[in-house]
Amino acid sequence: MMIDKKLTDSGVKAHQRDDHEDRAKVYRDWHRTLDPSLIASDVDLIEWAMADDGELIPVGVFELTRMDGNGRASGIYLEKIVERITDRDLQSRFSIVVAEALGVDARIILFNESLSYFAVYNLSKPRKWHEFGPEGWADALTRLQQDAIKKWHALDSTT
Repeated sequence: MMIDKKLTDSGVKAHQRDDHEDRAKVYRDWHRTLDPSLIASDVDLIEWAMADDGELIPVGVFELTRMDGNGRASGIYLEKIVERITDRDLQSRFSIVVAEALGVDARIILFNESLSYFAVYNLSKPRKWHEFGPEGWADALTRLQQDAIKKWHALDSTT
């Protein structure tokens, strides 16, 4: 029996369920009751590119965080996000280790509710936040993917 999968307008696999239940929450909550030496962490998103030959190429490891409202983040708000992710939580360490294993950078992606504002911070090479509108962030993602493909092919040609 073939089950049709839902696609977005651009032909990408869409969310398949009608609810928004976090089906992994019960497992994560259970895991938190175990011995603290059993460390588990999720990565919010791994961005991939597909080369012309169909090979999947890692582009980046992203920690996603949404701000309430539809405005822009203040400098203090952005500083507090970095502080939370790098100092209070182990989140950045996990993301950086995963990114290094894949040969890419780890980034924080902040977005507002309407997706009209994005702020991006490179955890692997910390410098400053970069702010984008939706088209600007989509263009930046495309450039990151193109750069990853070029880097991958350059590494591939040396082996």
